[in-house]
Amino acid sequence: YNIVTVIGFLGDIEGNFVYSFNEETALKIVSKMMGMEYNTLDELSLSAIGELGNMTSGSIAMNLEKLGYKIDITPPTVITGRDMKITAEGLIIKLPVSLFITEDVELHIAIRGGK
Repeated sequence: YNIVTVIGFLGDIEGNFVYSFNEETALKIVSKMMGMEYNTLDELSLSAIGELGNMTSGSIAMNLEKLGYKIDITPPTVITGRDMKITAEGLIIKLPVSLFITEDVELHIAIRGGK
């Protein structure tokens, strides 16, 4: 994957949501979100990828609150590059994510305690 969105969470549990995409998947998602074809990643399209992570993480946070875990999320950080390696501490859960346009997204959740 060469595009990663990282969103931290703090509160009753702490950690990071890490969303991983390849460029083709990111372009499909951005094109659908923006309602027009995107062929290259620019500042606006990367902002849309960050916002998608923000909306998804916000939804996860609301569902965790229903289960009794209060967390706040940080603003998204979008990282691009080749052959990236992201490391995190704590329990790591890897989930495939199905979005409205593609299934080629991975979500890693790193959990390390909390309050």
